[in-house]
Amino acid sequence: MPLFIIDTNLPRSKIPKTFTADAAELIATITRREKNHVGVLVNTDLILSVGGSEEPAAMGKLQAIKRLGGERNNQYTAPIYEFIEKTLGIKGDRFVLEFQAIQGSEIALGGKTLADYPE
Repeated sequence: MPLFIIDTNLPRSKIPKTFTADAAELIATITRREKNHVGVLVNTDLILSVGGSEEPAAMGKLQAIKRLGGERNNQYTAPIYEFIEKTLGIKGDRFVLEFQAIQGSEIALGGKTLADYPE
C-alpha cells in the first residue's frame, strides 16, 4: 500500500482539485499497485524552506511495502518530479523526495495490519 505525502508552503488554493486523484493514479501506475490501495496526503500552508529560501517548495515522501529501493527508486523519481512540476509549478530544485520502505506489519487498513501484503 503506497502512501504519498506532500508537505508544501503553497496555499491550499494553489492545489488543483484533482491533485490527490491524479497523484494516486500516478503512484499506482509506477508502483504497479491498485489505485484503491494508494493513499495521498497533502499538507499546505506550511512554513518550509528548501536551500535557505521560502520560495514555493515541497518535500515529499513515498512509503511502500515491498516496492522501494535501489533501481526502483530511480525509476519512480522522474515521473514524480514531472508530476509535481506540472501540477504544482514546483521545479525540481525546490522539491525534496524521500523514499521509505515499510514493513506490512507497520501499517494497517480495514482493521488489520498488512503483514501478508502481496509482492
